[in-house]
Amino acid sequence: MIIKFIFLLLLTPGLYAQEFLLDIEKSQLKISGTSTVHDWTAEAKNFSSKLMIAPDKPIKITKLSLRVPVKSIKSDSDKMNQNIYIALKEEKFPSIFFNLERASLNEKSEFIAQGVLSIAGENNEVKIKGVLTKLSTQLIQIKGQYQLTMKEYKVVPPTFLFGMMSTGDKVIID
Repeated sequence: MIIKFIFLLLLTPGLYAQEFLLDIEKSQLKISGTSTVHDWTAEAKNFSSKLMIAPDKPIKITKLSLRVPVKSIKSDSDKMNQNIYIALKEEKFPSIFFNLERASLNEKSEFIAQGVLSIAGENNEVKIKGVLTKLSTQLIQIKGQYQLTMKEYKVVPPTFLFGMMSTGDKVIID
């Protein structure tokens, strides 16, 4: 599974950076993990992002931000959703954020985005690898994947049936 964001060109101020906004209808953000019973997957249904690229050759990412409301994360189970919201401390921290600090992009359009990922009130510096594809002058596609552990963000992996079943610590964001 791959994170797939499609951005639409917002404006083109001449020779300056171009700003793209997320096309939520064409974008995906999936979260997956394991448990003692079965693997699980949830999807963020509503999130926002901005991307700015400089007109340099090669393309240079100058800004990337992402906001994911915790309550937009949905699995196939209402009980699982409630456990996700409790584990992520949704009442105190209603959104997950990523803010780019710097990015490098090679000639194959592969990038490393370094920035701060904020989950459940914990901020960690991360490096996310992916691929940026310019589909047209008005469309940019970004695909990537990032693996983390819940412990890195002081998230307690949810348990069920008085601790008889539990989720694994490792989570993959596609």
